[in-house]
Amino acid sequence: MAALLILVIVAALLALGYAAFNFIGVKKLDEGTDRMSEIAEAIRVGANAFITYEYKIIGIVVVIIAIIFAAIFSVQYGKFSWEPSVCFIIGVVMSASAGWVGMKIATYANVRVSNTARKTKNIRADIVNQLGKERLEKIYDLADVYHCDNIERVSDDFIEEAQIGIGTFDNVGECKYSIPSHWDIGKVYKRLIKQVAKYENISIIDALIKVYNSFISTKIDDYNSSVYYENPSCIFESYKENKML
Repeated sequence: MAALLILVIVAALLALGYAAFNFIGVKKLDEGTDRMSEIAEAIRVGANAFITYEYKIIGIVVVIIAIIFAAIFSVQYGKFSWEPSVCFIIGVVMSASAGWVGMKIATYANVRVSNTARKTKNIRADIVNQLGKERLEKIYDLADVYHCDNIERVSDDFIEEAQIGIGTFDNVGECKYSIPSHWDIGKVYKRLIKQVAKYENISIIDALIKVYNSFISTKIDDYNSSVYYENPSCIFESYKENKML
């Protein structure tokens, strides 16, 4: 039991160490303009406030459950022991630590990813066409693996391998209104690509290439319009008709 507990703790610490390594790598990257840094700081403040409040509530629940575990163990085995409760609390602390580190990395990474996209200034069609179907399939198949690595290092490797140069597209710099997050835009494309793949009975990668090379991609990426806010069904029907409905 003791050996297994030590093994679990060591594994958790190694995972946290790797996450910390990625965190340090991300923090070294450029945040971009002063305005981008200001928005990123506001996001971090909000995220920190949320997770602090959340962990306070969870802490109360954890204490109550730990006491219940101790009571159940005492009744079942006829003697008092904190061992089950201690194991439970260790698991909670490790899980909470992983969540905290993950939140930190996410809030520092988002602005740096956006800044990298701004630096390359390429439209989606150019990116997918230069990457090619084979590389896109590799990225898709190994998405879970790449997700655990430093996103900047992964993207830089593919940019260098595909020899993707600097373009002139800057939908963020030209935007006069609220800039949607890359998560929001990602969800729009995810829904559309899945709809196209199902409708045309093709693979996800083929659908991705078709969508990014279609007129609808230009419309979605025009942040001065409201296309990315449209109903998913409307966007899909517009794609099918090859014009905005």
